[in-house]
Amino acid sequence: VVTLTDAALCSNTDTMTVFVNATVPSEAGNDTTICEGDTIQIGGNPSSVPGSIYVWSPAAGLDDPNVANPFAFPTVTTTYYLATTNDTCSGLDSITITVNAAPAANAGIDLEICIGDTAQLGATGGITYVWTPADSLSDPNIDSPMAWPIDTTEYIVTVTDANNCSANDTMMVTVNPLPVPFAGNDTTICLGDTAQLQASGAQSYVWTPATDLSDPNIANPQAFPVVTTEYVVTATDSNTCVNTDTVVVTISTPVPVEAGNDSSLCIGDTVQLNASGALTYVWSPTDSLSDPNIADPLAYPIDTTMYYVTGTDAIGCSTTDSLTITVNPLPNADAGADLGLCDGDTIQLLATGGSTYSWTPSATLDDPNIDNPMAFPLSTTEYIVTVTDSNSCVASDSVIVTVNPLPTAFAGNDTSICVGDTLTLNATGGVSYVWG
Repeated sequence: VVTLTDAALCSNTDTMTVFVNATVPSEAGNDTTICEGDTIQIGGNPSSVPGSIYVWSPAAGLDDPNVANPFAFPTVTTTYYLATTNDTCSGLDSITITVNAAPAANAGIDLEICIGDTAQLGATGGITYVWTPADSLSDPNIDSPMAWPIDTTEYIVTVTDANNCSANDTMMVTVNPLPVPFAGNDTTICLGDTAQLQASGAQSYVWTPATDLSDPNIANPQAFPVVTTEYVVTATDSNTCVNTDTVVVTISTPVPVEAGNDSSLCIGDTVQLNASGALTYVWSPTDSLSDPNIADPLAYPIDTTMYYVTGTDAIGCSTTDSLTITVNPLPNADAGADLGLCDGDTIQLLATGGSTYSWTPSATLDDPNIDNPMAFPLSTTEYIVTVTDSNSCVASDSVIVTVNPLPTAFAGNDTSICVGDTLTLNATGGVSYVWG
């Protein structure tokens, strides 16, 4: 009601009606907390006021500031204000969204392993952890599981802090293949020989056993085992991955070659050697052998000689043996000086120089098998004596026994003389005479 008075003090009244409309509801929602990077839908339920206009501020971090229930994704703690207006009235409300920072998830540094090895992962930044993929992990729900991937694998860890905020980080486990070392082919050597080992396929090598090796820490040591030995080479490549290979060095022990027994011969004789136990043979010295490259050469030494034979088997392994051939001199056979006798007489021969004797021809000897037989040749005869000494060496000598014929004696013709006469005798046919 309004009463108006003018200057003349005249007054009058009038009335108006004021209709009071209800306040427009503005529902921003309850304060809440999110994690950095999350999205939340805000706003209440304003459907009781159809035709309302909504304006959110600030508009940053909202998908649409002009709807009742926008999605909010602030990066820092923010208070959002909602002004709700219809054709007559308006309302205002606010909501504070507290943004908790995401945890500083750290999956650790990238690693390299060799296939078959295990690596320990190590994540930080939260209070709970979840790793994927889980199939090659000892426990995917701890910060530091053991990993044994068979292929290069990227592991993702989800780290959650006390505010239940999560963040991810990744790390790579590179799986390097093992080297493929080759220790060489198995080989056979002779006892006392050396084998050349030769490894390949990596960058560094260690051989075991180290005994009987020139250097166990190189690719190609010399090996001189005394028994058959399996050598293992541990090979390391540029990724420090390790693998092994083996090689067997077999020791071949040949059957000892046998040169045969010592023997003796007489100078000028020949003896056959006879080696055994090998495949091929080489004799030395060679100058008094018929063929030094066979098992059984003929030997004709002129002096006592030691012969060596080296026998080689099918593998090429050799052993050596020796024998001595003693060369005995011939006996000094002496049948004595030449002799002479008269027809019908007997004479004694005498040989020296041996231990046994044999005379020829034997028909005119009383015993041809002694050193001093009696000889009664009918004509001039050369007797040959074969003398054998204690070494069974034989030599010969000869003696000529000249048989002189008896002289043709002539005392003269028969004659007669008177008693008291003298007669001169005159014999002929000889060089000396004895009358009787």
